[in-house]
Amino acid sequence: MKWFFKSFINGVLTIVPIALDAYVVYKMFLLFDGLSGNILKPYLDENYIPGIGLFATIILLTILGWLSTKFLTGTIVWIVDILLQKSL
Repeated sequence: MKWFFKSFINGVLTIVPIALDAYVVYKMFLLFDGLSGNILKPYLDENYIPGIGLFATIILLTILGWLSTKFLTGTIVWIVDILLQKSL
């Protein structure tokens, strides 16, 4: 019984972040697709590209990933480096 409960909790802890990420990406897509449709469609009329919200979502997620890697990870490595230098 203990094995079953532990496996169940591990499964829940694995699937919840994946489902949450999928939900957030889906909502971002709906937001950007709605915004781009309302803003760009009157100006582009015949040249409007459906699904431009998907493109905007991919670009935003890529930029956020780059920023978090560049600044957040760089800052953490810098802080750890300073702490290690002080301890030596």
